[in-house]
Amino acid sequence: MNPDDDMLAAEEACYSDCIRCGADIVVVLRLRDLIPVGVLSVSCENEWPAGYYG
Repeated sequence: MNPDDDMLAAEEACYSDCIRCGADIVVVLRLRDLIPVGVLSVSCENEWPAGYYG
């Protein structure tokens, strides 16, 4: 991978909800060129991951 590629990548925590049970959740996505390329974590909204603003 080109070292400059990291400048085009980001992680973002997003509010969401579970389509099965309707629970409020937070999903941390990996983005490259503003396109989601991976899910890094999923947790309950009340357990918002440290280091992300909500």
